[in-house]
Amino acid sequence: MTTPPDRSAKFSPGLLRSARLLKALGPDAAGVWSALRRDEAETLSAVIDQLPDDASDADAAADRLLSHAPPQTDVSASVWQRLSRLAPADIVSLLSDEHPQLFSMVLSRIAPRAAADTVRYLPPGDALDVLRGMVRLETPGADILATVEMHLGAKLDQLPAEPAKGDAALSEIFDELGGDQGEVLLQALEQSDPALGARIRGQMFTFDDIAGLSPAGLQTLLARTDRSALICALTGESGPVSKALFANMTSRASDLLKDEMEAASPVSRDRILAARQSLARLARELIRRGEITSKPDIDDELIA
Repeated sequence: MTTPPDRSAKFSPGLLRSARLLKALGPDAAGVWSALRRDEAETLSAVIDQLPDDASDADAAADRLLSHAPPQTDVSASVWQRLSRLAPADIVSLLSDEHPQLFSMVLSRIAPRAAADTVRYLPPGDALDVLRGMVRLETPGADILATVEMHLGAKLDQLPAEPAKGDAALSEIFDELGGDQGEVLLQALEQSDPALGARIRGQMFTFDDIAGLSPAGLQTLLARTDRSALICALTGESGPVSKALFANMTSRASDLLKDEMEAASPVSRDRILAARQSLARLARELIRRGEITSKPDIDDELIA
């Protein structure tokens, strides 16, 4: 069978990487798309339309586009591979004090899935800045690239040498599993080792736990959440989480959101679960950074 021609080869590496990221993000990129200028959205849409459907073909096309860059040494390859293995939250934290253009450069060179997951962690405005930076990105010279790799390598060397172990790491795994699959496995763990299962469940933070955040924490979470993702996450949810979130909005904001939810198109259960997991992931990251607390604060009330 004849392989279809690669029509994406005519685009610049930065533009191609941005388009691949948006395609990988899917519905999670709704906030970014809405903030793009019309010409930017049209250009990226045109690139996405010409990307190979198969992810491996897309990776190969990107590799061909980047083949004109200086070959990576073992040291430089190690830097990008080490960055690709980091959790998205750690990548964001590592680059939080860096120039946005360096952030764009990093996302253009790490593994595509790691880059896409990192963008999901960013607020829509920051994600938009990073993607715009990737579109404008040009291949750096060998001396600049070497300097950047040394700088990033030094920062990576300051991170803990070993990943987190024990109950905390296991609870994070169950947090990420979420949904029915995670609950079935956790119940099996509780049956085989009740003490360990109880400890893990006690350390987990799931979508349902959002209802237990402080009012200030809920307001921070709402401010950092993409509106379309929030609507998806709350679809069909009438329990403590939706009640807590609506209670921490002004009446006008609450009514507007409910109107948008009623007018929204039907979504699949998988998309709803993915949106809820994404919201819980954002809450966990904000807790880890100390931006919100997982316990309600005394006398912490919404000021309308």
